[in-house]
Amino acid sequence: MSDRVAEGTKALKQPESKLSVVRSISMDGLVAALMPFSPPLALFLLLGLSMRRRDRLLGGLRQDRLTLGIVSAVVLVGVVEVIRFRFGRETFGDLLGVLALVWLYIVGEHILENPPVFFRILSRSLGVFALMGLLAYFLPVSLRFTALGQEIVFFQRAPGDPKSVVLLGLPANSLGPLFMATFLLGLVRIFRPGSPWTRVEGAGIALVGLGSTVLMGVRLAVLGMAAGSFIFSFAVGLRGLLLAGLAFLVATAISPGLLGRFENLLAIQQTEASRLYLWQSALTIARRYPLLGVGPGRFAEGYRQLPPVPEWAYFEDPHNAYLRFTAEWGVPIAIVFFGWLFWKLDQVWTRNHNLLRWGAVSAAAAFLLMAFFETYFLKFHVAMPFWLLLGLAQREDWEEASG
Repeated sequence: MSDRVAEGTKALKQPESKLSVVRSISMDGLVAALMPFSPPLALFLLLGLSMRRRDRLLGGLRQDRLTLGIVSAVVLVGVVEVIRFRFGRETFGDLLGVLALVWLYIVGEHILENPPVFFRILSRSLGVFALMGLLAYFLPVSLRFTALGQEIVFFQRAPGDPKSVVLLGLPANSLGPLFMATFLLGLVRIFRPGSPWTRVEGAGIALVGLGSTVLMGVRLAVLGMAAGSFIFSFAVGLRGLLLAGLAFLVATAISPGLLGRFENLLAIQQTEASRLYLWQSALTIARRYPLLGVGPGRFAEGYRQLPPVPEWAYFEDPHNAYLRFTAEWGVPIAIVFFGWLFWKLDQVWTRNHNLLRWGAVSAAAAFLLMAFFETYFLKFHVAMPFWLLLGLAQREDWEEASG
């Protein structure tokens, strides 16, 4: 082992004072509390933590050569793309966005101080966020305010249209992954050993997440909840799956039209562009530009170059994160990037998990499933918790505190 690697390993293991640890955990908790409500502020705090704990971060990267290789590959291809498109804003922004997502994974694996505490506070903040979604659904008012010259929609909803709910600038579909995570993290806390209050709190969080999803008719969030519950059932047995199944029966009873929305998910033609058509278009773009793609952030340009398409199919998003990344970045880097991502997910399957860790894995895996139907994990304001949870799932210190 080289001297630098040894120094990095020493930085990882170096003990901190009790006061320093308390401060670190408090800062991590603040990040978790702010994340659903103000991703930019949470990002700013995480940048500060990364600077303060840079020895830990660099030491972890030196030990994880695969992740370091992925960062290097993305930077290399990204720089080529930025030069290729003359430092275009979309290309440069997309490069920074992908690097930021990988950085969040690294922060989860090496920077955050206490996974159980972070998990617990994140579940509570998501529960409050979903509760605000319910208020936006039921209250017939619109609340907006202006900050730094920008109008921000606190919440609004058009009468008679549950899909028109907007919360903190996010439309209902973008709220779906966060509601899905609310349900799954709450479900985990129901089964987590602890006081009765912990279980009651978990049940309340899960019900708020489920209720928000059902009332707004966010079908992909329901799909994610089902997938995540199935994964989590491996940790708690049949009772977890039965509980989740009962919840979804209640959901369909409350909102019978939800099942009908699933029938249209892959419809050949409908009022919105067919996902199958858009996926075929993305594959066509990938075949035309196999090595470097059409360019990060430039899917719309590639889509417009295709032969004339039906009027109903004029969309600028393929509704599939994997195909979008492949079409924009090229086939080689897509294979490398997604190979790393799913290999990291696979690594946690073979380990012994406690329930909180299973919850982190379930939420991250469900999020990756939802990415087959939307470009969620490329949208930083929605994807932050899931990339952090995927990094946290790699950790071995989930037993240091109760949650």
